[in-house]
Amino acid sequence: YLNVKTLSDHKVLFVFKYLPEYQEKWYDAVFFQGMLNGLAVLFELKTFAIRMTKTKLFGIHVSHKELGEDIQFGADSNEYELEWSEDNLFLSRSRLTKDDVSNRHRVMITSRIDSQLEEISIVDVKDVVRRSRELAIENRDLEAAVEVLKSFKQELEKKQLSMAKDLRLAKNIQKGLIPEIIPDWNGIQFWTGFTPMQEVSGDYYDYFPYHTNKLGVAVCDVSGHGVPAAFITALSKLLFSNFKKTKPSETFKLINREFLDLVKQQGYTTCVYVLIH
Repeated sequence: YLNVKTLSDHKVLFVFKYLPEYQEKWYDAVFFQGMLNGLAVLFELKTFAIRMTKTKLFGIHVSHKELGEDIQFGADSNEYELEWSEDNLFLSRSRLTKDDVSNRHRVMITSRIDSQLEEISIVDVKDVVRRSRELAIENRDLEAAVEVLKSFKQELEKKQLSMAKDLRLAKNIQKGLIPEIIPDWNGIQFWTGFTPMQEVSGDYYDYFPYHTNKLGVAVCDVSGHGVPAAFITALSKLLFSNFKKTKPSETFKLINREFLDLVKQQGYTTCVYVLIH
């Protein structure tokens, strides 16, 4: 509903009220103000100001602060003040048309007297109604697009939460695969540091005791990063544990053969493997 209240000769209050079954959106406030701007253009007002005073909303979108200052939020309706400067403008209705006199409908005729010259403009109401209908359809399409985007956003957030949960699980599994320390061995002390770039990593180290006289140490860097690299890391740990030979060359030969067969050229790893006597 629209109510118009005259506050003075050059000031009018427009009150927009929603039907109970409709819920106001923040972009409606911008749309209403655009309608009033169009009204000012229709009446050819040279100097005018439009200010929102009340709204049913409880806040305005941050990019639309120009709607007004000291707005009362949570009101029963949307209210706008339109104020303009006095002008030598006259408005009348006519049944003339701009294009076809046989297709009669109302038009608005405005005239302004400036320096003893009268300027006359004709505004076809039918054109205004047609354009208003087009704007209403565009607004409806915009609202539908916003709802679709909100739905996509919610689905994306669900998937992101699921992926984050899976990555946390993968991180905990990888922490179990990579030893926190390499213990002292025969007077040798080891220092280790491991900081993944993401939740899971393709970097990897491990140690392998050979009875009492030998200790194997492996340091590997898997191609890529993230979950695929972490998978190859787990595979590398398994292969190094399975093939503990007396010579690093023999260990690498067996691991390389198994690795190529399992990975199918979807990744690789570079490694340093040391046997300490």
